[in-house]
Amino acid sequence: MIRPIVQWIALAVLVAAMVPGCTKTKESSPKRTATEQILLSTAVDRAARELVVNLPPGTKVFLDASRFEAYDRGYAISAIRDRFLASGAHMAESREKADVIAELRAGALSTNESESIVGIPSYSIPIPLAGDLELPELALMKQTTRRGLAKFGFTAHWTENGALAARTDPVIGISGFDNWKLLGLGWHEGDTIPSKVPNAANRERRAPEKNGSAEADP
Repeated sequence: MIRPIVQWIALAVLVAAMVPGCTKTKESSPKRTATEQILLSTAVDRAARELVVNLPPGTKVFLDASRFEAYDRGYAISAIRDRFLASGAHMAESREKADVIAELRAGALSTNESESIVGIPSYSIPIPLAGDLELPELALMKQTTRRGLAKFGFTAHWTENGALAARTDPVIGISGFDNWKLLGLGWHEGDTIPSKVPNAANRERRAPEKNGSAEADP
């Protein structure tokens, strides 16, 4: 009587050892993912670094963003504003107080995603009177690519006579990463999504000078 019980216990322990464990953590689900926002903001930062503002230092500039239509426009406008300040311009609170009005424009600010797979993608089989049967993906190798792209520029004119003060050809910033899976093993390539939280020493930045002449890269 004892021997069958011992055998059942041994079998249960063996099965438990062979079955992988699983932990599920409940997370909030906002409408937009952090990954999408990081892709967009990084693309904006890289495009803003390419902006060249050829205005005399101390010029009072009013940024006109009425034609700047894009996702995350607030962050993009702030990045452009930062670039003007880093170039020596002074921000004016209104058109009346400005020497120059800079009209901002956005050509693109969005993300793209693509997948490449070696294997069988997931698909559904219609079952009469029962709906569709979803078959899982069977991939030997899979690549998921996500890219963020920002394209914007500006044209500035003097408020005194409306003449051209400065302009720039559209600048482009690209961000992205690739996720790879090979025979169940996965890895990440790209510098957009950090693999670890930076420490305090890496976050230190030089304080901008009061005269606005310090150059600060986003």
